[in-house]
Amino acid sequence: GLYLTRVPGIPRLDFRVEAPSTTPMGIDQGGQFIYFNGQYHSGNTNYGYLLGNSVGRDGRALEGWAGYHLSARDKIELGYRQLKVSPEFLPGCATQSDGTIKASVAIADELNIGAMFQYERFWVPLLGGPRRNVSGWLQLTWEAKWKIPL
Repeated sequence: GLYLTRVPGIPRLDFRVEAPSTTPMGIDQGGQFIYFNGQYHSGNTNYGYLLGNSVGRDGRALEGWAGYHLSARDKIELGYRQLKVSPEFLPGCATQSDGTIKASVAIADELNIGAMFQYERFWVPLLGGPRRNVSGWLQLTWEAKWKIPL
């Protein structure tokens, strides 16, 4: 990955891009190599959650985020991710794409409001045509500035 804390010429913008892959560079072994264990079938999980990258077995992804700092406490962030699973692992392959926008703004000295909106499209031919969903959240954060005497 690459992370620029300040994009040259735009001092308030940071940029990050990553390209994780669990597909070997040589021969694609169809998911029988990385994150695979023949003896312990849950060997690379912790209570069902994959240990390692979210790209999973025999997949590649491209992820990027750009954040613009309006002030020390206010930020807007845009993100994009595309994940592809090899047809050697999953017949017909699979593709997942999503775009995200997040914002966090201080509305008072001790109060922040944040919001996120995400659009996702995924296509697994074995499960039918493309599917889409939208999600979001709204968050109110109170940061108390209490002083505890010692």
